[in-house]
Amino acid sequence: MPDNLGRKLPTLKPSAEGSSLKPPINAVSLITNSDVTTWSPAGRLFQIEYAIEAVKQGSVAISLQLKTHVVLASINKANSKLSSHQKKIFKADDHIGIAIAGLTADGGFLSKYLRSDCINYTFTYESPLPFGRLVVQLADNAQVCTQRSWKRPYGVGLLVAGLDESGAHLYCNCPSGNYFEYQAFTIGSRSQAAKIYLERKYETLMGRAYQACTLCNQGNTTRRKAHKLYLHRGCGCNRWTFPCNRSEYHNKIGGVV
Repeated sequence: MPDNLGRKLPTLKPSAEGSSLKPPINAVSLITNSDVTTWSPAGRLFQIEYAIEAVKQGSVAISLQLKTHVVLASINKANSKLSSHQKKIFKADDHIGIAIAGLTADGGFLSKYLRSDCINYTFTYESPLPFGRLVVQLADNAQVCTQRSWKRPYGVGLLVAGLDESGAHLYCNCPSGNYFEYQAFTIGSRSQAAKIYLERKYETLMGRAYQACTLCNQGNTTRRKAHKLYLHRGCGCNRWTFPCNRSEYHNKIGGVV
């Protein structure tokens, strides 16, 4: 059927099921790609998959859990030689810290969200926020963004380290709202190779990480442009310490943790 300008318009053919009409494929792709609440014909949510892919494109972050310690390590990259390095490790509370991979802006927003929850809980109940409850709240917040059409999933993955009465814990929170507990995990670009290395060298890395944390407790360390942030329990209380730079720790323990 021609339009007002004499051009022939495409016609929609009935589907095999009956009289329902199928829209053009490009229109279906446009709808499913731009709306987080619209499923594709194959049963996929592309917005969530794009957010997960953003995590894989971010700089790598590695974590290792000990009995009384959790080690978080990240590579801080700069967009250019003239720009400063982007911060990848954040402190949420005296007993909670996170490492991110993906969109740095989303990671900074979630770190402020965690810090605000910890402050409000401490002000109300005069006690630290339980670590397990904070992880669940973070997952619920990410899940809400996958159920509202006016929102988008956070394009960042988080390695959440914390301490409670039972010891040290390590969780990984995904943009889809899922969270899992690990003994060692890594996210970001080339994370698969890092996972294989952690599986093979886990026992060796545990010994070196514990030695590094012990050296950090004994020495008077200051906060610098470091790659690592150690969460540990010492002197009967939970606290964060910032070790010296990578080269100095390499000389101390004879290897990279």
